[in-house]
Amino acid sequence: MTRPLLAAGVLLLCTTATLSAQPAAGAREAQLPSLAGAARAHALTELTDQLKRDSPRRAIAYGQEALQYYASHPEPAYEVRTLDALSAAQENAGDFAGALASFKAFKDENDRIFAESAEAADRHRLRLNVTIGATLFLLVVGFGLYRRRVESSRIAEQLSVTDSLTGLKNRRYVMQTIGADLAAVQRRRRGTLPADAADADLVFLLIDIDRFKSVNDEFGHRAGDAVLMQIATILRDICRAADTLVRWGGEEFLIVSRFADRRRASAFAERVRSEIEREAFSIGDGRTIHRTCSIGVASYPFSLAYPEALSWDQIVAVADEALYMAKRAGANAWVGVTASPSATEEQLRRRTSGGLERWVVEGVVVKETSSRESVVGSRS
Repeated sequence: MTRPLLAAGVLLLCTTATLSAQPAAGAREAQLPSLAGAARAHALTELTDQLKRDSPRRAIAYGQEALQYYASHPEPAYEVRTLDALSAAQENAGDFAGALASFKAFKDENDRIFAESAEAADRHRLRLNVTIGATLFLLVVGFGLYRRRVESSRIAEQLSVTDSLTGLKNRRYVMQTIGADLAAVQRRRRGTLPADAADADLVFLLIDIDRFKSVNDEFGHRAGDAVLMQIATILRDICRAADTLVRWGGEEFLIVSRFADRRRASAFAERVRSEIEREAFSIGDGRTIHRTCSIGVASYPFSLAYPEALSWDQIVAVADEALYMAKRAGANAWVGVTASPSATEEQLRRRTSGGLERWVVEGVVVKETSSRESVVGSRS
């Protein structure tokens, strides 16, 4: 008996609030023809906020007109309020792409206000309001996207950080998280740990499946997809929970090994190589095939003496060059490179046309291969 009474009470309160808000909005709309400039824009902002739930399409029209005025007559506080109400109205109207765009503009404008604010107290208050508003908005949008996942699959795909075939992370995830990984390495290197701490490196392993194109050509793309999914399973079994597994593109995979020791990177690469070589990949109809891989290995920081000499993406590019050195050496191999102790910062920052091969010859890097070959070129 109590629950029906509570439900009826909530319904009565919501109905009363809606009915009381409608006359206020109607009176404000009646004033619009007599208003101009900032007064009209302010009224449009209030109407956008008042009508965002009950008349979202009218609210959208009012909000867009207000934003046109603020574009040439900036009023940051009103613009932020309008964008917030407009995104809610668009979400209620089913325009989720527009809602996300308005919310992004809302967040960008708030960030700009924070950057220009001179008062720490005001900045803190605005940031708190944005955080709360953003959290609530994302919860609403997330629930709406879940209920409408078929209609909004395009938006969900754009926002996804997971590769749909293998279930591994994708490049976008790396771009979003690499900053935190680099900061963790820098903290450990600056902290009380010794310079050669066993868990203070970020190791990149770039993996390419040898002769993968022949799988698609001979057995079809479905067989190629099956091989990629089984490669992903092998990598999950090998890697730690702290590592990030990424489908880097096509038949290339990237392992970002956190809290790692560069001195053990070669053993890790050899395990990956041997596990893939040993696997009999099922491609359907009871058929199996074997494939191998080539791996390039490099660590951040590339040089312990000059940790800022190469950025993380430059180090991944070095790993890519090492991978193709392994390919040219006959594939089914890995090549690891690290800065030579004698390398100078100027040498590391100056990339020549010869690339990694030239670095090896000049003694800028140490190269190690799966045959346990370690090469240090003579310095010029």
